[in-house]
Amino acid sequence: MEKNKQHYEHLVIGFGKGGKTLAAYLAKHGKQVALIERSEKMYGGGCINIACIPTKSFIVSAENNLPYEKAYEVKNELTAFLRKKNFDNIDKLELATVITGDAAFVSPHEVSVKLHTGNEELLISADRIFINTGSAPFVPSIPGITSSQKVFTSASLMEQSVLLKKLVIIGGGFIGLEFADMYAKFGAEVTLLDHGATFLPKEDKDIADEIFKVLTAKKINIITRASVQKVTDTGNDTVTVQYKNKDGQIIEQEASAVLVATGRKPVTGSLNLEAAGIQTGQRGYVKVDAFLKTNVPHIWAVGDVNGGPQFTYIS
Repeated sequence: MEKNKQHYEHLVIGFGKGGKTLAAYLAKHGKQVALIERSEKMYGGGCINIACIPTKSFIVSAENNLPYEKAYEVKNELTAFLRKKNFDNIDKLELATVITGDAAFVSPHEVSVKLHTGNEELLISADRIFINTGSAPFVPSIPGITSSQKVFTSASLMEQSVLLKKLVIIGGGFIGLEFADMYAKFGAEVTLLDHGATFLPKEDKDIADEIFKVLTAKKINIITRASVQKVTDTGNDTVTVQYKNKDGQIIEQEASAVLVATGRKPVTGSLNLEAAGIQTGQRGYVKVDAFLKTNVPHIWAVGDVNGGPQFTYIS
């Protein structure tokens, strides 16, 4: 593999909200910056491609009585438009360079990037480095969950071009609730399995009670204290989720798809943080101080990857 060496004043790893905003700011203020993104389908970050924007697009389409298949087309057109706009906003800046490839630290000041085009690897050194690689769905260790062809994450479920008419959601957090509402609006039958004893336990009880009332009025079946035991594909179009209810009984719920919405994890596995001496916390998130600086003085971590509140506005 051919290796080329390059040097930049500033290097941003990840094209999310924090990374793209920082890269644009630096370039507009006379600073040389490179922005690395591992997927051309993620220019602009998670919010516009696989999270906030596409889910809201689906929900609005459902509320306007669009068929799911048409809503899927509308979502794709919108995300493609925003992805190109975000790429162009950085690419047009004279001092900014967008690089598409897989990044990994080789030393505190050096990052190797395997490009997606050609048999080429860049060795990039930088004075300052900013990690903005975000988070990804966490999939728990439940028998059958990784081998099933009918189990989806929030990102992969939105890539289904046909409505899956009977959905089981594992997880009672905000992502699970948003998809429950969305699929119910499209006419799907939705069952939500929440491991906790209390619905939305971190919210004020009157708010949680009202949300529960609104969702169940849409015939969404919310089951608390449900402990999922196993997931099994039972046919070409069906999957069975086995769970233990609050009374200890084993219940089998058949569905056409399962959404796993059990939290998020940092996207750091391929970054080789150890080579840079970057410390992580118990859950794998990059440890930062009040100024988002890691334990390595010239490296910062921005957005979901540092374990703070996972909101675009925070990033």
